[in-house]
Amino acid sequence: MLKKYSFLLFISTGALITSCRFFKSEASLQIQALTGDGEALTHAKVLVNKIQVGQTDEHGFFKASMELPVDEPLLVEVSKASTETFYAPFFETIKVKRGDVNNFKLTATLYGIKQGSTAINAANPSNPAAAAVATEAVDSTPAKTETLEVGGTVDSPTLATANEATSASAAMTINQDAENGRSLTFYVVSGRDAVENASIYFGDASKKQWMHGCYSNTNGRCTFKVPEHLDSIVTLVRAKGFQTQSRSFQLLDGDKVRFELNRGKSLEVFAISPNQGNMEGVENVKVSLNGKFLGNTDRFGSFIAPMITETDGKGKVTLEAEQWLPGKSEFTLNDQINDSIIQHFQSIKPVAPRVAVMDFIVYRDKADGAMLNPPSLEALQASLGQAGANIINSPALNGKLAQYKVSLNDLSAGTWGQLKKVGEPINYVLRPSFIEGNQARIILSAIDLQGRMVYSVSQSVKAKGSTQAVLNDLSIRMLQNIRHEGAIVEQTGEDFRINIGKNQGITVGDKIQVTGNVRLPSGEITAWDTIASGVVSEVGPDRSRMKLTQTQPNTKVEPGNSVALDRRPSTTGEAINLTVLEEKSQGPIGLAEVYAGDQWLGASDLSGQATLATADLLKTKDVNVFSPGFSPKNIPFAEGSKTISAALSHEATPVQIESQPSGAVVKINGRDLGRTPIDTDIPYPGPTVNIEIGGVDGFEYITRSQSVGNRGIILKGNTQITLNRDPQQDARVLANEGKFIDAAQVLEGIPETDSVYLLAQHQLGELYLNQLRDPIKAASAFHKVTSNVNVDGFKDKRFIGTYINEAVALFQAGEQTAVADNNLAISYWRQSEAILSRTEDQLRFVPQAQYNQAVHTLSYYRALSLHKTWTITQNAEDQEHAMQRWKDYIQGTALALPQDQHYDWVKKAEGYFQQIQTARNKPSKNARSPVAM
Repeated sequence: MLKKYSFLLFISTGALITSCRFFKSEASLQIQALTGDGEALTHAKVLVNKIQVGQTDEHGFFKASMELPVDEPLLVEVSKASTETFYAPFFETIKVKRGDVNNFKLTATLYGIKQGSTAINAANPSNPAAAAVATEAVDSTPAKTETLEVGGTVDSPTLATANEATSASAAMTINQDAENGRSLTFYVVSGRDAVENASIYFGDASKKQWMHGCYSNTNGRCTFKVPEHLDSIVTLVRAKGFQTQSRSFQLLDGDKVRFELNRGKSLEVFAISPNQGNMEGVENVKVSLNGKFLGNTDRFGSFIAPMITETDGKGKVTLEAEQWLPGKSEFTLNDQINDSIIQHFQSIKPVAPRVAVMDFIVYRDKADGAMLNPPSLEALQASLGQAGANIINSPALNGKLAQYKVSLNDLSAGTWGQLKKVGEPINYVLRPSFIEGNQARIILSAIDLQGRMVYSVSQSVKAKGSTQAVLNDLSIRMLQNIRHEGAIVEQTGEDFRINIGKNQGITVGDKIQVTGNVRLPSGEITAWDTIASGVVSEVGPDRSRMKLTQTQPNTKVEPGNSVALDRRPSTTGEAINLTVLEEKSQGPIGLAEVYAGDQWLGASDLSGQATLATADLLKTKDVNVFSPGFSPKNIPFAEGSKTISAALSHEATPVQIESQPSGAVVKINGRDLGRTPIDTDIPYPGPTVNIEIGGVDGFEYITRSQSVGNRGIILKGNTQITLNRDPQQDARVLANEGKFIDAAQVLEGIPETDSVYLLAQHQLGELYLNQLRDPIKAASAFHKVTSNVNVDGFKDKRFIGTYINEAVALFQAGEQTAVADNNLAISYWRQSEAILSRTEDQLRFVPQAQYNQAVHTLSYYRALSLHKTWTITQNAEDQEHAMQRWKDYIQGTALALPQDQHYDWVKKAEGYFQQIQTARNKPSKNARSPVAM
């Protein structure tokens, strides 16, 4: 029985959102984090694709099994935050193979230096040998380290392409979903046993619903995402044979939640109110068992209590609700009905439809003389509110729509489905239009969440002072003709009294649908569905009487059942098909209104087809077709015709663009329209355009693809373009003023999702290397570029210089740490030489203006890294490699360089070569003693 009731709950609430995903391969990840000295690094964060999955333990180990997508490069990162020591992060890429046993064992060595240390490369008095060497050393670092610039663009791949891929990679979590949100992993157990097939729900407060998350697998585990805007979450866990459990908790990154279920049964009460097709929980319904008050339903309409004794499972449950129908209902628990009670409620007062209102769409007719100004949105909202609508326009609604890259005003047949993702309870969207000219006219159209036009009203505006009166009249007509919902409030004999009347536009003879519970003879509820139909027999201001005309089997019509009146145009009898097409492309035009005078005949569907009743057409000789963005068209109707076709042409497209700050240059498809604010018309450019906005000092240039909405290209007010500060330019200004730390903070604040992130990290590396003299942080910044999935392996040729700069930074890090830790210094130098060796083949892709500098820097530091390594190891192989690289530099690279620019570098190289050659000809007596440099 629990299973049956669970199924009923899903169907009734419309809350089934299956958001869990079962991944294809399990992977074991084992990481040992060490310092440069080989000591265990505790509490280091472990991230997979930028999502923290845990941290190392007291022994520096991290072990975890997780489900990961197959054949996808996954970036593993180990980092350690410390106020005393800066640790350069560790990066590694792994890939899970389908069907394999995926075990990854990584050793992450995080090299570090003391924060704020400036004298770490000074001679240490406690080490006399090192001090003596320092007095004879040749200066190994040129007076100025030249870093390589990064070009702004190349043919392929572009930065935009790289960042899009990076963002997609960063968005992939351990459990990826199509929707944005935060991933939670749940473990459902009972004692030591995992609980399989447990259903986990989370509460959506905006919809007052329980939304289904996932089912637990054989290990009692399931993962799903909750909306990212939630800071806390309420969950409900149900499993057959176990008591239902509900908990609330705060969300943290990488949350893992454990549910301990007790065996047994629970009393579950779900109080639900159907409203305009939405199911919402009813709060504060009193729940009593055998006359004893147990508690009230929560904001989701649920009440959960464990059944302690057998008597609890066979008692009488009473539900009492104020301002709702039924006011009191009773249920007797037995072997057939012993777990879940689902009761539907209706408000004593009719609930006003929730309406979102677009801005006015203006049909422009420049040929006419003096024209009336279109009404304001505020005036329309006031009229609708007075007529009884619940207007829900708000900045919050616009913000949620913006997350799906759409605005309320730009909704069209193709994007209407985005409304369902927003989470705001909307019943209808009203689309107002204003026809300019001597025959000015206002049209209001109501569109439901499925993108169907359910009603439209139209009226001409005769004079300037009559606009508000027309809005009031249209609002009343609109609210009277869209779907009305109410409830049966009482029964007298065969008559039923309903709580909607003349004020809602009901007239005698209107047909009414009745919705309620469908019950079997045993009392079991099987569905919430249409159970009867009736006709209005008497009408009062707020109440009407209804007589039943038909009743479904196994149903009972009673107070509390909902009633609905739907006045869509009827096409019963002979009908005519109207096809609405775009004139040039002959493509279909959806949601076009069709009128005969002021009488609405219907609207085209998404395929451009409209079905019109012949009886309506017999009253007129022609029909008028309106569709936003197109010129209205009058279509003659010939009696006896079976089909009509309307080919609409695009109007001139209005362009209204504002920016913050103003004064930005605007280009549409390459055409310069001037500086903002822009208010002009252009020939219809097509369904989408490419907009470029910029040219304001200190702000970034924006390029975006913009759909051409029904109202044209309107980007002003809440949708105006806000130019972002150019953080790279800000950082350059600060650096020029000598505020290097401030400049670094600006660059560090640029998020990875920003289109300039990679360029900014390169700039940050240059700042740390040349100005702040912090080569480890410089190497870390450069490495964030070179390890990026779109750059790694030299995929993006703009960043070849970044590889070289990373190697230079690692070399200087070795210089800083050589006195304190020879092994760490050698590690840095070997990494530097390895990067330069890999980069040598890529030098042909360096722009000509930077080529000589790139070749020189690579060759010089490659030889110098080998040389420095040899000074400590005294290894013959290192000595031979260093000699060969110095010879290549002096006899090759140096000869191709302008002497006035690199004279000092070449002289230093000749000194190094002479030094290492002398040492080879005269070996040291102590093979482990460093050679003075």
